[in-house]
Formats: sequence, structure tokens, C-alpha cells
Amino acid sequence: MQEAYGGWMSKVIQVRGVPDDVHAKLVAAAQAEGKSLTQYLAGELETIARRADVQWHNAQVIADLRAKYGPADDDGGVDTAELIRQMREERTASIERAMAESDGRRRAATRK
Repeated sequence: MQEAYGGWMSKVIQVRGVPDDVHAKLVAAAQAEGKSLTQYLAGELETIARRADVQWHNAQVIADLRAKYGPADDDGGVDTAELIRQMREERTASIERAMAESDGRRRAATRK
């Protein structure tokens, strides 16, 4: 079955064993937003999927930081405050280098 949303094929998800009170709350939430239960739940599932993407990305960032700086102090490694200080220093140095390069290019252009 083809949906109107960009031509993607819809998937069916069936959830069994939903308690009556949970179902009633979901129906009420859908009605409050002027949506059918299916529309409401599809939106909530999209939110959950986006959250999962963010959690995966955050886990990658943490893994990269641990690889670069070592484990956090609760793991017996680098102090978190020290890690933040190092990251800020690196960021500041990077910005200062970029500004110096830009300033140097401007000066060279005005000499020509």
C-alpha cells in the first residue's frame, strides 16, 4: 500500500496486550491533537526513532572522546572537568588559528 508521504510504503505494527487505561490515555491524547490514534502513534514512533538516532550519535561522541582522552573519572581515568577544559582549549586554539589566517589573508589582499 502506497502512502501520500513521499511515496514510501507504509508498515504495519501491531501491539498486543495494551492495558485499557493506557489505550484510553492514548486515544485522549490523539483526540486532543485532532488526530486519529494511528496518526498520533505514528508521530510518537517517529519521535522515538529520532531519539534513538540522537542516543546513537551521543554514544559515538562519547566513544570518540574516550578514545582521544581516556575514560571518565568514574571509570578511573580523566577528570570530567579536566576533559572539558582540554576541549575548550582546543576549540579556542582552533578559532584563534582560523582568525589569524583570515586576518593574514586580509592583510595580504590589501598590500596588492
